[in-house]
Amino acid sequence: MISISMRRQLRFSKCCWVFIIPAMLANAGLARAQTTTVEDQLHLTAADLEGFEKQAKDDVKDFGGHVEHIASKTYSIFLRKKYIGNALALFADPDENTIEVSVVGNTADVRSESIRAYLNNLLKLSYARVDITWYDFKITHFVKGADGNYYATATVFQKFSATNGNTEVKQSRRDLVKKEIQVELIKQEAYNGAQRFARWEIKLGDIKIVQKTLSL
Repeated sequence: MISISMRRQLRFSKCCWVFIIPAMLANAGLARAQTTTVEDQLHLTAADLEGFEKQAKDDVKDFGGHVEHIASKTYSIFLRKKYIGNALALFADPDENTIEVSVVGNTADVRSESIRAYLNNLLKLSYARVDITWYDFKITHFVKGADGNYYATATVFQKFSATNGNTEVKQSRRDLVKKEIQVELIKQEAYNGAQRFARWEIKLGDIKIVQKTLSL
């Protein structure tokens, strides 16, 4: 016969296994999750890419809005510099990323300068009034590059208008430019303590002039 103490011991042992087995299974599942977390997070579905395309379009619109505010003489220098900071944050490398700019009234004179230099130069425009408007935003689908990142191209029209002189004698300059903006969806890997995680980040790249129409 089994004594009362032995019965209690057997019941205790069974209880221990009931708790140990689920714990072992949970730990095994956690280990599998940890080994696939980064890869799962880096995998993008068609729905994911569509969401990033909408976000990228919004970022391009934001940059256009920042340009409009930076160029406008109706805002204080302090506020316009705040907009410069917000605009720079949208780019992968504002010192390396370039933008093509042109002389108003001249379709042939096009030069490149860094995004940072371009935004700072907007503060120094000598016109009495400057109005820049970005509109008709479009973006292509993201395509995966050889480096594992995704790339798209945004197009936008920029209307530039500037005025000099007093109310009696005014000199106005206007032009219309179509621009292409490279958009990058960049994979980022980081650590939170010992845990590695991944995420995607949208950044703007180089900006080129693809068409210019004079309207003087």
